[in-house]
Amino acid sequence: TELIAPVQQTVLSRRHWDHIVEDASDRLWALMGTAAHMVAELWDKPGVLKEHNIVTEEIAGLRVTGTIDALDTNDDAEADIYDYKMTSCWTIIKQNRMEDYERQVNLYAALARREGHLVRKAMILYFLRDHSAAQAWKTDGYPDIPAAWDYVNIWDAAIAEDYLQDRVRVVADALQHPGDLPLCSRNDRWNRAGADVRCRKYCNARPFCKQKGITAPESAFVATAAACETTTQRSTNGKSSSVRSS
Repeated sequence: TELIAPVQQTVLSRRHWDHIVEDASDRLWALMGTAAHMVAELWDKPGVLKEHNIVTEEIAGLRVTGTIDALDTNDDAEADIYDYKMTSCWTIIKQNRMEDYERQVNLYAALARREGHLVRKAMILYFLRDHSAAQAWKTDGYPDIPAAWDYVNIWDAAIAEDYLQDRVRVVADALQHPGDLPLCSRNDRWNRAGADVRCRKYCNARPFCKQKGITAPESAFVATAAACETTTQRSTNGKSSSVRSS
């Protein structure tokens, strides 16, 4: 996922990791996603490699590691990739993350090929956290059940391998020249209707970013020394409102 993220976000997140602060409530969906993955791991079929971790040899001085949720070797030379996502129904309806998902899965395919697997197909299984039966009745294109699945376009092996190596080299170069980071493009910022969605909500590096997303409010990027040093901030009712990431 670091390889498909904007290079500026990846480098700034690594550089300032010890000072990144997150609201604990934002991690609840990640917890639900972990639970869904644990249930999916119960899939009992011979030849299925679950949570299969692959580490490459060095590329431009870096190693790449990726964990495939399930790699079905089919008891033969070919393999199928399964990736699990805990996401919103609107991701399915608007199709606004599909390009990123395709890139991520094809990076997994490149890693699998490096282990000698011939990748035949890939599928994403979606667990829909906000499904509403009422919406399913009245909204065109809304999923009928709180789950969905879709096959992913598999790139030619040479194209996927070139993409893997190109992305690693770009990140490696940025890590070596941190003062000259490439700016995030409109697509990188998930600009929707004039708002930079990623900058506002989905980039932990935003307090340390000089670009900061053109349309995001300045208040979204304020990071005080106290916030960086305090592991837990408590509201007046005594409930934890934010924690420092580990």
